[in-house]
Amino acid sequence: MFCSSCGAQTNGASFCPNCGSPTNAAGAQSSNAQVPPVQPVAPQGQPMYGQPPVAGQPTNGLAIAALVTSLVCCGPIGLVLGLVSLNQINASQGRQGGKGMAIAGIAIGAVTTLFGVFLLLSPDFWYAFDEAYYGY
Repeated sequence: MFCSSCGAQTNGASFCPNCGSPTNAAGAQSSNAQVPPVQPVAPQGQPMYGQPPVAGQPTNGLAIAALVTSLVCCGPIGLVLGLVSLNQINASQGRQGGKGMAIAGIAIGAVTTLFGVFLLLSPDFWYAFDEAYYGY
């Protein structure tokens, strides 16, 4: 037996299991006439393509902070925040996300920190600083 409203199979039930409309189960069983199958239609309020995926684990806030601070040239701070957040993500046993952001914060923070250290160790930097600041 098929529901006359949505076309779902009712298996002799009094109400359609798909849309809930009453069926004529008693009358249809006494006469052997069956309703021709109807193309199934999605229930009202539900899209045909399915539900969107449920959001996964929340992203660690320190991983976001590590990436942002590394990108705005605060390399040592981003490096430290990235290491702490990576430790927290690994300890959470899959309950927190953001591992890629933490690694990116560590990498960018390390590069900018090393660049700053090499810049401060360069004699050309100090010569230009003296010339610009003191005028000689």
